[in-house]
Amino acid sequence: MPENIPADADANGNALFARRVALVGAMHRAGVRLMPGTDAPLRNSPPGFGLHAELDLFVQAGMSPLEALRSATIEPAQALGMADSSGTIARGMLADLVLLDADPLVSVTSLRRVSAVIANGRLVDRLQVERTLVPRP
Repeated sequence: MPENIPADADANGNALFARRVALVGAMHRAGVRLMPGTDAPLRNSPPGFGLHAELDLFVQAGMSPLEALRSATIEPAQALGMADSSGTIARGMLADLVLLDADPLVSVTSLRRVSAVIANGRLVDRLQVERTLVPRP
């Protein structure tokens, strides 16, 4: 870290972040279609983990857990013109599934409680899931 960071940088950064979360809530209440976008290969936001944090923030901003889940499933499928083949679970749709130990409609933090994964039509064993979920240094 640079040596010339102001003493109040953390407080200012936290206040700015809170304002951004509030802005997301205002946009949601105004009907703006929101989708998560943190799933990038960034050092502080590894793929998967950033999505969980962003959905938590969507709920903090005022979305219901269902609305947050839709923002990461149905909304992207519609925006990409793929709603006829993805974004929902139904016969004939393309899908990888994550089975959870808790209800994400009660709390999106339940998305972290993975029981099993079905990818490319195959059940991925629990050890393989755990190895995938543990961030590597």
